[in-house]
Amino acid sequence: MSAYDSGNPVIEVLRRRTPDALGFTIHYVLVFYDPECLHQEVEVSMLARFVAAPVVLAALCVLPMGTLGPQAAAQGPPRASEPTIVDIALAVNEETGEFSTLIAALVEADLVEVLDGRRQFTVFAPTDEAFATLGLNAGNIGTLPVEALTNILLYHVSPGERFAEDVISSTRIRTVSKGFTFPSVTADGVFINQSKILAVDIDASNGVIHIIDTVLLP
Repeated sequence: MSAYDSGNPVIEVLRRRTPDALGFTIHYVLVFYDPECLHQEVEVSMLARFVAAPVVLAALCVLPMGTLGPQAAAQGPPRASEPTIVDIALAVNEETGEFSTLIAALVEADLVEVLDGRRQFTVFAPTDEAFATLGLNAGNIGTLPVEALTNILLYHVSPGERFAEDVISSTRIRTVSKGFTFPSVTADGVFINQSKILAVDIDASNGVIHIIDTVLLP
């Protein structure tokens, strides 16, 4: 049994950003208490300001009173001059074609203005492929009842700005739809419910986006 699935609590999550030629790489270190002192690493992909780079999640053993250092610094106030969650989704869509279905869904549910304001949100954004698995695309997403579509979309949105270290150190996360999602870390990667998190910490002026590979169903 690994430190990931041993049931031992995460004592601390550290976030470090290292500049490189492409932009920067963000490293996360999970500090566990594990009497067997097991060590494993898991790599998942991430996107930081549209720059692809690896994230290394290292499960490190410590003594019960041990620590690797101070918690990550608190995030600052909203950056009004930076793009919003909606701006980023539209920019990615224009550049790569991704998020077509998500954008169409937000339009159909009349949620664009909600995610384009100053209130802080965390969005777990499904890829177009995630929607396609359910037989949905930008052309037919509007066939879903608006109430059901709205409920599904709001299940992907959490109040406040939760960066990856906050997500993976939480046992559950309340959603705007008044439900809960459940983060987990396994040898296969980082998950929210049954959906694998493909990219983390896409920072916006009004929150943060994490990209996921499966649509979350309430």
